[in-house]
Amino acid sequence: MGQRVGTRRNDMDENIPATKDILLETAGELFANAGLEGVSIRKIAQKAGANIAAIHYHFGSKDNLYLEVVRHVMHRVRCTLAGQYLADRAAWQDKPSSRAKVICALVEERMVQFFPDPHPGWYGRLFMRMLLNPTPALGKLAEEIILPDFEQLTEVFRLCKPGMSLAEARCWTDTLLGQLGHYVFSAQFVQYMPNQNRQDADFQNMISRHLSRLLLKGLDLPLPDFLKDDTLHAK
Repeated sequence: MGQRVGTRRNDMDENIPATKDILLETAGELFANAGLEGVSIRKIAQKAGANIAAIHYHFGSKDNLYLEVVRHVMHRVRCTLAGQYLADRAAWQDKPSSRAKVICALVEERMVQFFPDPHPGWYGRLFMRMLLNPTPALGKLAEEIILPDFEQLTEVFRLCKPGMSLAEARCWTDTLLGQLGHYVFSAQFVQYMPNQNRQDADFQNMISRHLSRLLLKGLDLPLPDFLKDDTLHAK
C-alpha cells in the first residue's frame, strides 16, 4: 500500500508555491535516482517547497504519485506521428518514395523525443529503474500508453513493405525503439565513448541519418535525396 499522508485541512499552507507539475517533476527526479521505496513523501515535499498535505491533496498516496509521475513522463515523450500517418495512409502508402519519407519522419520525431533535450535527463533513468524493478504502474501504463503506440508504429512498418507479416513488422518496431533506447538508457556509459556527445547536433543528426538508412535498406525503400550523401561524421 502506498504511504498515506495527512488530511487535515489546516495542514495546507495557502502560500505554498508548488503546483501539481512541480510536485511531479520533483518527485520524478527523486524516484529516478532512488526508486519508489527509496523516497519518502516528506523528502518530496521538502524538495518541492510544499508541505505534505499538498501532496495528499493532489495525489492521495505515494503509490498514486509514482503512477502519475510515470504517466506524466510518458505523455511528455509520447510520439503521435504514427497515428497521424495511419489516419492518412491513402496519401503515402502506394508510393515507395512517400513511404520512405514516412519512415524518416518517424525516426526524426523519436530522436527529438528520446534524446535529453528538451526533456530532463532523469526521464531515461526513471524508465530504466522502472524496467529493472517493475511496479503495478508499469503494467497499467503499458496498456494505456505504450502498447497503443507500439501497435501503431508496427502497422506503419507493415504498410511500408507490402506483404510483411505482423511478426516481422513488430521486429522492425523493436529495431527502431531498441536503437534509440541504447542512447537513452546507456547515457552515462555512452558519454565516455569517442564522438558520442549526445548533446551535439551533429552527433544527433548522424544517428538519425544512420538509423533512417538502416530501416530503409531493410524495408527495400529508396533513399530520399538528403540521405544519399554517404558521409557520416560527428565532431
